[in-house]
Amino acid sequence: MKRIWSLGALLLSCGVGATQFACSSGVDEGTGVVPSDHKMDDLIGSVPVNSKSLDGIGSIGFVYNYNNYPGGTAGSASRLETADAPSLAGGPNVGSGGSFATGGASSTAGSSPTGGWSSTGGSGNPGPSFLPQCTGTLISKTSVLTSRSCAQLFEQTKYDNYVSIQFAIGSNPTQSTRRITVVDAEYAPVVDGGTSYPDIGVLHLGEAVTDVATFAVNVLNDDLIGKPFAAVGYGNSDLSYRYGTRRAGSLVLRGTSGLLYPMVFDSFDALYDYVLSTGNYPTPYGNDAPTPAAGGASSSGGSSGIAGGAFGGSFSSAGTGGAFQTAGAGNAFPTAGTGGGGNDWFRQYLQSIYDNTQLASGEAYFGGKESDAQPCGADQGGPMVRKAQGQVRVFGVFSHTPFGSCDKGGVYARITAETKAFIDSAAQWTDPCSGVNTFGKCIGTTATRCSTSTEGKRRLIEFDCSLLNQACVAPGCAEVACTDK
Repeated sequence: MKRIWSLGALLLSCGVGATQFACSSGVDEGTGVVPSDHKMDDLIGSVPVNSKSLDGIGSIGFVYNYNNYPGGTAGSASRLETADAPSLAGGPNVGSGGSFATGGASSTAGSSPTGGWSSTGGSGNPGPSFLPQCTGTLISKTSVLTSRSCAQLFEQTKYDNYVSIQFAIGSNPTQSTRRITVVDAEYAPVVDGGTSYPDIGVLHLGEAVTDVATFAVNVLNDDLIGKPFAAVGYGNSDLSYRYGTRRAGSLVLRGTSGLLYPMVFDSFDALYDYVLSTGNYPTPYGNDAPTPAAGGASSSGGSSGIAGGAFGGSFSSAGTGGAFQTAGAGNAFPTAGTGGGGNDWFRQYLQSIYDNTQLASGEAYFGGKESDAQPCGADQGGPMVRKAQGQVRVFGVFSHTPFGSCDKGGVYARITAETKAFIDSAAQWTDPCSGVNTFGKCIGTTATRCSTSTEGKRRLIEFDCSLLNQACVAPGCAEVACTDK
């Protein structure tokens, strides 16, 4: 969530929240100096929301347990994804960068606004580290609503015993003392006759959360267009890419269908001037995205972070693998006068983007005005909420931005009747391994354990050792096994 304080908002927070904030007129919270890279009166951003009543909105991140590698600390657990492993005590946020990229490669330090890690420390190899990636919302005691692309992070744990996805409870995930391992994932089914997948997924936890309030979901209808909503997330809080604590900001619902960029700008000329003056380019996506004119407008793929996300300023549309890079990434869009074509083709290209890029079925556009907050980075998957029927309910999840940069609002996967039915069903998930972890236990002569993530779908595994004329042994600190009587 971008946070760019206006002076008025800053003074207001000093007046009504002096017990919580240390205020200074125009001074950057992180560096103690007045920022020079943006005006202090451009946008009203987000505010901290630390109350425990909102702890059902948490951070989703990778956890690397380096002690599990060969040569790690003696006696460490051999399997990271034990369903009922103890909670991990997070250490301080000690760095930036290191966002996990599609395909399992770690990005260069400092290249991602969502990076950073925390550790429990200790001798030898570092303790388990937590890298925030996304935001999610508890919709039941064991299920977390997020974006499809964030839920797909779980798939990367199926090939590595040393990495897991965890849901961190609390307003500061790097300081959280309670993180719960994700053990399964579901994805919203295809809509529009098999051409469009909603950017909605549900993660399932290996431990029930019984002391944190869950959130209900509501269908987002057109009668709410023009109404303010609250976006909540753990993403970037300013232009210096500070991130990591839970914040909320106001965004107005602008539309649920139709052409996207006329919602963002009052005219094509406004879009054209914006692109030329900022270098922030539109991000075509979906079947209606026009093909750039000849002359090298499109660079080759490979710049994507997490598919469909707005991480690191190199957004790629969902599933395209980086078809359109942002300004500065491989000279994706030559400026006017280069390539021998002048700027006519470029203006025509932008006109085609403006005239043809539509919201996909099940999407909604929020924000983009000066008084709106700006979702960014690890806000992806975070909820768009509003009070209804006497309680705060979820109406959508953050999918991506209209531009490669974090700018001009956000496109959300809205809750439709179809996706609500999927979410309600996913919230009824029950753990097939309830009470049994990956080390397992003996039930008579039967060795019983839960499958690991590298073994595919989560399931209970049972083997009767008497078939081998053996007995079952369960050390507790290692995998259950059969042995001679």
